Amino acid sequence: MSNQLSVETLLQQEAQLTIPQLDAATAFSIGSGALTYAADQYNGKSVVIDITAVSGATLFRAYQGQIQPDNELWVKKKRNTTIRYETSSLRFGKELASKGRTLADKGLDPLEYTNYGGSFPLRLRNAPHITIAVLTVSGLQDHQDHDVAVNAIKNVFKIETTY
Repeated sequence: MSNQLSVETLLQQEAQLTIPQLDAATAFSIGSGALTYAADQYNGKSVVIDITAVSGATLFRAYQGQIQPDNELWVKKKRNTTIRYETSSLRFGKELASKGRTLADKGLDPLEYTNYGGSFPLRLRNAPHITIAVLTVSGLQDHQDHDVAVNAIKNVFKIETTY
C-alpha cells in the first residue's frame, strides 16, 4: 500500500468500511484477520493488533513477533486520536499536514496523540457517523499499519470498495 493516499480516499475508506455488528466474535474475527493479513503481506514482521471500544473496554489484543515497549505507546496515541477526532489517525495526520499545522497547534500532547496512521474507526452500517470502537495496528510503517487495519475489515466482511 502506498503512503500517498489522499484525504479524499481516506474519507471514502471510512465511509465504505462500516460493519454490520460488533460483539466478541466480530472483534475476534477482525483482530485475527488483521494478524493474518499482516503476516501474509508483511512477511511476519512484528505487530500488535488492538480493538478497543470507545468506552475503554479491550475487545481484542494480540501480538506477533518481537514487540517493543514503544509499540504500546503508539497504540495508545493512535487510538486516542481516532477516538477524539472520529477519523483514522492517518487521515487526521494528512489533514493536519495539509493545513501546515502540528499537534502543538491543536493543543495536543504528543505523548497522548499522534499524526501517524494505524488506527481506524469501527462504525456500524446502521449508524455510520458514530465511532463505537477503534482498530489499531502498530509495528510497521504507519501507512502499512493503516493498510492492515483497512484490509482486515474489507476481508472479514467481504466489502467491495470503490475508492
